[in-house]
Amino acid sequence: MNFILASTPMTGHANPMLNAGRILKEAGHEVVFTSAGALQEQADTLGIEFVPLPVGANVDFTDRNAGHPERESIPLGPARALFDFRIVFADPITKQFEGLQSLLETFPADAILVDTTFGGVIPFLLGNYPDRPVIASLGVVALPFQRADSAPFGPALPPVDPASTKAAEYRAIAEEGDALIATPMRQYVDQILEKLGAGPLPMPYFDSLVALPDVYLQPGLEQLDLPHKDLPDTVHYIGALPPFSKGIMPAEVQTLVNSGKTVVVVTQGTVANSDLRELVLPTLQGLAMREDVTVIATTGGAPDSELAGLIPENATVVRYLPLDELLRHADVLVTNGGYGTVTRALSEGVPMIVAGEGADKAEVALRVEYAGSGINMGTGCPTPEALHEAVEAILGDKGYLARAREIATEFTKIDTSNMLARLLEEAVMKRRDVLVKA
Repeated sequence: MNFILASTPMTGHANPMLNAGRILKEAGHEVVFTSAGALQEQADTLGIEFVPLPVGANVDFTDRNAGHPERESIPLGPARALFDFRIVFADPITKQFEGLQSLLETFPADAILVDTTFGGVIPFLLGNYPDRPVIASLGVVALPFQRADSAPFGPALPPVDPASTKAAEYRAIAEEGDALIATPMRQYVDQILEKLGAGPLPMPYFDSLVALPDVYLQPGLEQLDLPHKDLPDTVHYIGALPPFSKGIMPAEVQTLVNSGKTVVVVTQGTVANSDLRELVLPTLQGLAMREDVTVIATTGGAPDSELAGLIPENATVVRYLPLDELLRHADVLVTNGGYGTVTRALSEGVPMIVAGEGADKAEVALRVEYAGSGINMGTGCPTPEALHEAVEAILGDKGYLARAREIATEFTKIDTSNMLARLLEEAVMKRRDVLVKA
């Protein structure tokens, strides 16, 4: 079978997609990957054919301020959220769609697999394209679908009984959020779709991205997620994607993880790492006096010059590390809540401390807390003292470790690679039957 894989141009979105591409290639399928040109090297390394997205969609959004300096003057809140939504997710839809159409002319795919936020497939789903291929999506964020208790996605509200008074309060919060954010988002995308001869959206934008595809593959476990309302039967939880990061740990890091000391790993991911004073530095400072603890920080590629002279003796900071390998040695992970990182850590049985804001990170932190496998700091910029206390709590209460290991055991029961390939193959066969009968 032929598969097109298309990714929003961000590392945290592209890596899971390339991981899926590797799985499909190993299953004997032909794969073409399309995204920003900056990601070609990763595709080449895996032997996956790469085709860049057209100008207008071929943009790296790692630093959103660089291409849109006016963004910094927009206050945090609904205005900033709408601006980011427009430039990152909505505006590229037309060129994404055109790029996929062009690619299909030279590579007649049986299925197009996209990451959660890649809206360029929506015209296929809401327009007049009876001969379209299967449209599938791979979750790269916490599942952004309506909850059973009516809480909106984003504020990370703790789950409650859907029949409770609190749930009624959640509905009111959701209605306010719809007026300020979700409805303007939906209207903006509907205008784009209308010009493409498609639409309108049948529900809020992010719910549509989950409900509309023929199959939606969500890394993780259903029991780790929050209860959802009317979740489509096309949504499948597929466990943890296999280890993806490659490379050998530097000798000095290997020595540290073999020292016998407690290993605390800290990361701010690969996007929200422009200011290492938010999480990396407070972690280093909070644990500086713990001689029995080794702190290993990875900046995700960001320069560590702002940490010059501030790295304590019990810590080391490295720009890039093979995180999958490092997690196998970690006793505690301190993270800003990247969904892929958290899922991998849970699959390795590592308890964690999550300090995240923006995107889906607060929602990820809530899920870690809900699962009993870690501590939700409730902020993206915790103090050194708060982080010290959180690490002490994780190390002092073996319940966190026990729960993380229970979750890891559940992950081992799922053959994710087999499941991913099988579900996509079944969707293709079902689609072929539909086309034959038509």
